[in-house]
Amino acid sequence: MRVQSASFSLAGPKGANEDAVLLPLEIDGITWSAIADGVGGLEGGAIASNGALQAVRNFVLSEPDTDFPRLFASAQSHLKRLARDNHALSQMATTLSVVKVRGTSAHVGHVGDTRIYHLRGGGIVTRTRDQTEVQRLIELGVLREAQARRYNRRNVLISVLSPEREYELYEEKFELEAGDRLILLTDGVYETIFRKELRNLSSHSPSPDVLCNSIVAELLKRELRDDATAVCIFLT
Repeated sequence: MRVQSASFSLAGPKGANEDAVLLPLEIDGITWSAIADGVGGLEGGAIASNGALQAVRNFVLSEPDTDFPRLFASAQSHLKRLARDNHALSQMATTLSVVKVRGTSAHVGHVGDTRIYHLRGGGIVTRTRDQTEVQRLIELGVLREAQARRYNRRNVLISVLSPEREYELYEEKFELEAGDRLILLTDGVYETIFRKELRNLSSHSPSPDVLCNSIVAELLKRELRDDATAVCIFLT
């Protein structure tokens, strides 16, 4: 399956952009792509997100058919090495969402609250699960969706990739068809533009570049509250 892609990354009101992307990288018939969002308010968010993606890239270049437990362990080991060299980075953390495509099969590995959307025809499916306090309360039945939108701790993460904390690895496998699209995105995008809006933008976009430009234009019409980053992948 042929892969076309484009991406963008906008700095939020903080000024320093802590998002990072790995554009589709094909090795031995397997295509890898990833997105990461350094945890705001902690020392070294940008170092964590970029470091995690550097580790992912290096690991899949050496072992292109690796599994996600080993890949994420390698990324965490890299963050641990960075923290050993600079103690100020011991509390750094990042989300990490990775997609692996081989033929018509896709496999997602995920920690945190970056997301991967899968679009086909007029439908859109989230292929990751937000590892946040508010999502856990929704799953437990403590909060309804309407209440969750007003919850004052909605951005609190319960699983992240960091030098010192354990993380929960989420995985999902699914099948692809020619014409499918994948969007990897940070919360700065999906908290500003809803899924249905992204689906509608995609339906009017003949290429990944057009889709990325359309998303950026929509973001700039609204108030950016955080860094906003996405990778748009078209499969033909």
